[in-house]
Amino acid sequence: MPSSDDETHNMVENAVSGFLLQNPIHPINALGLLTTPRKVREIISRTPSTKAPGPDNIQNLHLKNVPRKTLVQLTVIINGILQLQHFPGTWKKAIVVRVPKLGKNTQLQDGYRPISLLSTLSKIAKRVILEAILERVEERDIINSGFGHSTPLNSKWLEW
Repeated sequence: MPSSDDETHNMVENAVSGFLLQNPIHPINALGLLTTPRKVREIISRTPSTKAPGPDNIQNLHLKNVPRKTLVQLTVIINGILQLQHFPGTWKKAIVVRVPKLGKNTQLQDGYRPISLLSTLSKIAKRVILEAILERVEERDIINSGFGHSTPLNSKWLEW
């Protein structure tokens, strides 16, 4: 156990330096993947208000009305995910709900289909990341030139 603040500071600095040497942070911003509060707000505005919340219990309707300060903090978190190349484990967890199938016997397991309710914030972060990547793919014509034939990006990928 360190005996002073200086020793603690040095120990943390060494640990972070060692981590960064083994896991270099790539210049994500050079690719233009970092987002802005305006882009995050736009993505939030397109989310359906009636979707059920996941483990974070945040309703889409409430997320649409967050103050600017909260929106900026969410943008900082999403940009941190991009820079560190690490998606939070808690945002990967889902609540699984059984929904009865129409016309099926609900006494049997086959009479239900599972629905995974993901964290609302994770869905926003994933949408930001997906749209940024798709924009870069289109800008650089990666798919068309990379495969030698036309493979248009399907706008359905961007639908909720």
